[in-house]
Amino acid sequence: MHFIEDTSAIATTALQYNSELPTFLPRGLTKVERVGMTRNASRTPYVVYWVGERRCCTFFKRRLFFKLLKVLVAIAHKTISTIKSVAMTEWGGLKVKTATAQWILARVQVNKFFQSYHQAAFEQVTFNLQAESAVTLDRSGREYKITANDNHDICSCQDLDDSCPHRIVATLALLPQGFTTVTAYLASKKQLEDNWIHYTTAIATR
Repeated sequence: MHFIEDTSAIATTALQYNSELPTFLPRGLTKVERVGMTRNASRTPYVVYWVGERRCCTFFKRRLFFKLLKVLVAIAHKTISTIKSVAMTEWGGLKVKTATAQWILARVQVNKFFQSYHQAAFEQVTFNLQAESAVTLDRSGREYKITANDNHDICSCQDLDDSCPHRIVATLALLPQGFTTVTAYLASKKQLEDNWIHYTTAIATR
């Protein structure tokens, strides 16, 4: 995983994310049907999905499962929490618990996230956060911008869901910095810049 933060000038701080995302589903994925965990003692995560007309199932590691759910919780609830346990609901969703809270993630919400995550991986989406906006670029050269609107991130892609591939990559880049949205990151940088200007002005007038 590769992050670059240019701190040469606060006003133009750039954060970049350019990393190969771990994948466990095949190319050609057309639909995620269900995400869950086995009922035996191992509690192994799995995904039931479709590739064309073929229905398939893949098992993967719990560590990666919890990491991805941390990203989904950050997008859905704008909070950064380490996942402690996961259980399936009777409706096929997931009950996610942390040390201080718990959330119910709807089945459609979880399925959408895992499909978009793999789309981001297959399209090799990269992320560049600059002074006033964020830009994502995929391997085909398609560029999408993430902007702040009423304290909420808005992506210029046609996917209206918060878990679009570009928002997922943005969240993966921002979580290690302590943020869940581009909006919050830019606001923090603006506050830092304002405080720095106030500090230097105060020194100059002494």
